Amino acid sequence: MSQASVEQILGRLLTDGVFRQRFLTGRLETELARYSLTETELRALQASRSALRSEQLESLELLIDPSICRATIQS
Repeated sequence: MSQASVEQILGRLLTDGVFRQRFLTGRLETELARYSLTETELRALQASRSALRSEQLESLELLIDPSICRATIQS
């Protein structure tokens, strides 16, 4: 089950700009607790946060059909 949770999180990082920003700024800890993650997976995701850049994930999002990405309202 936890591998499926990791895949869900990675998918959301690519398709949900608001989720992505909360992840990258460390404001997602409470929400990550709802996923069935092992301590190792949680630490790996947290370590990845420092290596990932928003621009990298946004570039990947541009390659995905917009119909499967969560719409983000720009203010």
